[in-house]
Amino acid sequence: MEKLGNYFNSELNKYIGEKLPKIMTSIDLDLFQVKKSRKIIRFAEYKHSNEKIGYQQSEALKRLAKMAIEINKNKELFEEWTMQVMIIRGNDPYDYIEITDLLTNKVYKVDDKIKINKFLTLEL
Repeated sequence: MEKLGNYFNSELNKYIGEKLPKIMTSIDLDLFQVKKSRKIIRFAEYKHSNEKIGYQQSEALKRLAKMAIEINKNKELFEEWTMQVMIIRGNDPYDYIEITDLLTNKVYKVDDKIKINKFLTLEL
C-alpha cells in the first residue's frame, strides 16, 4: 500500500486516495479513545519524535479541536463528557513522549513511564 513515501492505514483510505477526486481532505486518525468512567473522548494523531505532520492533517485536527472546545463549554448538553484532541510524539518503548494539546496549544513533555502509561490509559 506504499505511495510516494506515504502509506495508507486502510484499504478504504487507499481507495479514496488513489481512485476518487481530490475534492476533500481524507486523513487517517491514529487513536480514538473513550473512557466511559471518566466521560472522556480523546482523538490523537501519533508521530515518531522527529516525524512531521502534514499541513492538511494539521488543519483538520485544528478544526476538530475548535469543535471540541465548544463541546467542552457545553458539558450539560453532552452529558458532562469532555473531548480532547492532541498530537502524541514518541518512540517505542515510550519512555518519553511529547503531547501537544490542540485545545490549549500547550506542549507537555513526559519522561516518567508511570505517568505516560496513566496518560495513555486516560487516567491523567
